Amino acid sequence: MSASPRFTVAAVPRYRMGTLDFFHYLPPRPVIHGLIEVDITDVLRTIHDYEARTGEDISFVAFTAYCLARAIEADKAVGAFRVGRKLIIYDDIDVNVMVEREVDGHKVVGNHILRAANRKGVPEMCAEIRTAQTQSVRKTRSINMMRWYARLPGFVRALMLRYLQSHTHLWKELGGTTGITSVGMFGEGAGWGIPMALVGLMLTLGGIGKKPGIVEERIEIRDYLCITVSFDHTITDGAPAARFVNRLQALVESGAGLEFCHPARKD
Repeated sequence: MSASPRFTVAAVPRYRMGTLDFFHYLPPRPVIHGLIEVDITDVLRTIHDYEARTGEDISFVAFTAYCLARAIEADKAVGAFRVGRKLIIYDDIDVNVMVEREVDGHKVVGNHILRAANRKGVPEMCAEIRTAQTQSVRKTRSINMMRWYARLPGFVRALMLRYLQSHTHLWKELGGTTGITSVGMFGEGAGWGIPMALVGLMLTLGGIGKKPGIVEERIEIRDYLCITVSFDHTITDGAPAARFVNRLQALVESGAGLEFCHPARKD
């Protein structure tokens, strides 16, 4: 008789309970995903040149949040909430981003919401993300709420989530109106991620890969970012989704919001 396999039993971290409950208690969304490649060669060059010249870091997530918010602003219905037969469309676009913090020698990922991202610039959001990264996890509102939430019985948590689903002001306060998640920052090479979308519109930043591209009728090796754009199909149909993707791609490839990175011209 062979010996029993060795294993370790570990408790699910309390900050993960909300994620587990979202998928367990809430009905699945009919999500459509768009997988696109965006040429970020010039954007990366602009960012790297600015960082080398000034010594200041630029958050690529902040840049993406800027482009996402501007793309939504042109047609805010794509980032709406649906309650029954009504769409709730907010003026402010709150972008939920993932921020990695270190706790007792371990990396912990928590959310941070960039409020009214459609009214902020890239430098302002970079500073906000840097502050969030250095903030003590024990002092962050989201972690403290998760610790409190995890102590509740399952049926109470289910009632709270169903209440949250129909009260969009509270959902916006706790989770924003749209979101960005990133799988590419933890690996190398091209590749897409397919998320379980909890909002009407979200982005998943995948890997960056090199491949030939055509620039001014010549072939060059370019850097392409893989992005998954996910829409709730009960809110957004194919045509407005395609227009949104075109806007987003144009904003990212043009380096929208990075104008401050270019050296001042001397007349």
